[in-house]
Amino acid sequence: MVQRRTPLVWSTAFGLVAIGCAACSVLFVSSDKQCATDADCHARGSEFASARCSARGMCLVVDEFDAGPETEGGTDASADPFACGKVAAPRPDPATQVDLSLRFIDNSAGGPPKDAVTRLCSSSDPQCTSPRVLVGEPSDAGAGFVVPNAAGIVSAKVELGFEGYFELQAPGFPPNFRSTSPALWRPENHDDHTLARTEEVD
Repeated sequence: MVQRRTPLVWSTAFGLVAIGCAACSVLFVSSDKQCATDADCHARGSEFASARCSARGMCLVVDEFDAGPETEGGTDASADPFACGKVAAPRPDPATQVDLSLRFIDNSAGGPPKDAVTRLCSSSDPQCTSPRVLVGEPSDAGAGFVVPNAAGIVSAKVELGFEGYFELQAPGFPPNFRSTSPALWRPENHDDHTLARTEEVD
């Protein structure tokens, strides 16, 4: 009796594996390429009506609202909260400068942190041996450190495609690092960074 059931068990197991493999092929795309021609993109629907097939086999659309580099997919940034993740990283271009600024906010006080100093470093320079030039009052805290203005803001001109981080030091706050990733491609890049005090972190 057992010997007769064993082939049935094995055949059932192999059948389930085969079904699972087929289902996997249905659920997951086996190739990372979206297209071979522009027509392949257009066939994906109205969202890809103006898409072009790139050399990497991806459907790309120029975001007319931001006039930035090509973006994958066809969703307008104003409608898609994850639109920035679809923006193709620009090649660094020292000839094209973009504006970058960051405002530091003390989470407890609701204003700029007191006695803060900050500097801007490239992601390829983790030791920050060559800090970028920041607009602000120079500080004696070390190379590249400046004091943010009265509103807690520092600013800089950096190249298109820049990726880096701000390092901030202030009494009562743990060391803070704020990344500028993904690579900057907009002409103007302004943001806020809220700081938690050491006791709040603890």
